[in-house]
Amino acid sequence: AAGGLRGEPAARRQGGARARGRERLRRIYMVGDNPAADIRGANGAPGDVWRSVLVCTGVYRGGPGGNDARDPAWRVESDLRA
Repeated sequence: AAGGLRGEPAARRQGGARARGRERLRRIYMVGDNPAADIRGANGAPGDVWRSVLVCTGVYRGGPGGNDARDPAWRVESDLRA
């Protein structure tokens, strides 16, 4: 991936998120079900605005309250609804 960053969100997306509106974002939440892609990408993103939220509804099936040992998320949820 670009700039040595692996996983989602890609560096290209991160730059685009910051460029919109030109104001400094205080927090960006990456919600995903794949620790090796979604969570690793958010955890490895530059700066301190990214927070990773792991949902146990897809790839990751660790169960409520669990977290991935290799790529731990900032928060784990059993399900998220809009």
